Amino acid sequence: QQNVGGEHSRSMLRLTRSAVRLATASASAVRSAASMALAHDPANKRFTLYMEGKSEPAYVTYEPVGDGSILDLQHTFTPASLRGQGCAEKVVMAAFNHAKEHNLKIIPSCTYISDTFLPKHAELASLVTH
Repeated sequence: QQNVGGEHSRSMLRLTRSAVRLATASASAVRSAASMALAHDPANKRFTLYMEGKSEPAYVTYEPVGDGSILDLQHTFTPASLRGQGCAEKVVMAAFNHAKEHNLKIIPSCTYISDTFLPKHAELASLVTH
């Protein structure tokens, strides 16, 4: 019976360690979510992602087309200090959400958007025009 109890203790220890890892990962996700801000900057024709403690933001630039009902997303930029954290995807998603909320269409001129972002987000295809 000691063996069974010992096995139970080891099993509980593994479970506890997993719970600690999960809690730590969740706390990190909350911290990173709380330390970023997305903004639409119509004066500079861009959507910008600011990260706490970073001087340079990630952004996607656009040019309104025709009567302004189409946004030509032209360039996505992520500074080296923010690369690999999903910042380009977040800032481009902000542009698509804006288009959706305002009944706009998007021309995906930026190759990141056409080649990487859109293949992962087929649900946004109805917002795209060429």
